Amino acid sequence: MSSPEARRAYRQRAEEAMRTVLRYDQETEKEGWELKQVTEGPDGPIRAYTKLFSGLACLKSYGHVDAASRAIFRLICDYPRRSELDPNYQSITVLEQIDEQVAVTHSKFAAMLGGLISSRDFVAVAFQAEADGALLIAATGVEHLLPATKGRRFPALLTSRIQNPERISGYVRGETFPSAWIIRPEGENRSRVTYIAHANIKGMIPTGLINRALASTAATFYQRAHALLASAPVRPPPEEQDQQPQSGTGK
Repeated sequence: MSSPEARRAYRQRAEEAMRTVLRYDQETEKEGWELKQVTEGPDGPIRAYTKLFSGLACLKSYGHVDAASRAIFRLICDYPRRSELDPNYQSITVLEQIDEQVAVTHSKFAAMLGGLISSRDFVAVAFQAEADGALLIAATGVEHLLPATKGRRFPALLTSRIQNPERISGYVRGETFPSAWIIRPEGENRSRVTYIAHANIKGMIPTGLINRALASTAATFYQRAHALLASAPVRPPPEEQDQQPQSGTGK
């Protein structure tokens, strides 16, 4: 387990990421976001914007899902089912639970665009909270080395035994910058969902190819979330029915 000082530092880094993505969510073309494409989703148009930060493109995608915001939040947080939303997702492991809202995670993703982008993995501090009238799942990269330990409770997830996040053969270790899902209710059964993805996936990969892969992932999410929530609404397990995401400090 990390020292109290390190745990406070993880918490602080998570809160900084939350404030950053909430700011991105409110920014418009006036702040430099460029509309790249508009596609028609099952519950309305999906708009994809990009903005460069130190030469790296950040994707921001807006769309709607006709479902209650908490149902969408639970679906995204149900990591064992994440591959149903993102076909490139392989697994996520909680390396250390910092507190009820914050955990250090190790995630793995399969190759994208027919192998043009090879498999990647990331170590990040993840934050789940309610802030600024929205439900938020945010993450940003960290360095973390922890001896193998039994997985601990993370909202909507029971983890299994873990190993150190050492370099994995066949995977390129990427670096995550503030990224998030931000879910805002717009009625009882309609929500606006913002997907923010910002990472250095390493390697000599053209920015346009990265943007294409991220935009494809976002469009797939809106389609699959609509289908999953329409066919079988997501309900919390009995032990979590009375639990709600805690408020963050980003208000």
